[in-house]
Amino acid sequence: MTQTRIELISPYGGKQVNLMPSAEAAEDLLRHAGGLPSVQVSERAACDLELLACGAFSPLDRFLGEADYRGVLEAMRLTDGRLFPIPVTLPVEPWPEIALDREVALRDSKNDLLATLRVEEIFPWDRD
Repeated sequence: MTQTRIELISPYGGKQVNLMPSAEAAEDLLRHAGGLPSVQVSERAACDLELLACGAFSPLDRFLGEADYRGVLEAMRLTDGRLFPIPVTLPVEPWPEIALDREVALRDSKNDLLATLRVEEIFPWDRD
């Protein structure tokens, strides 16, 4: 009997991103998120969040910061030079609770908790 060796293609960027918490960590996150200000995100942002969390947007491990966002819009490249054609951002309306280095709970239209996020950058979103 011959064995066939199966080699998987490496994830883009060399490492598969997995942002999903373990069951134990998820319980702690639920409790922690209850004390955070909540931001309701659009359906599109919720879908992008799911794709980030499961690694479908590898090598991304967060929404794009401004430098990467501009690089994707202008040259379809991240600041490190890797090709990435999708501007994965989290557009939200200005709100006093959204501030740099502040943690927020991201919720869907039904107010279900999706994730927690620490605000690392705030920049204007270019709809065009």
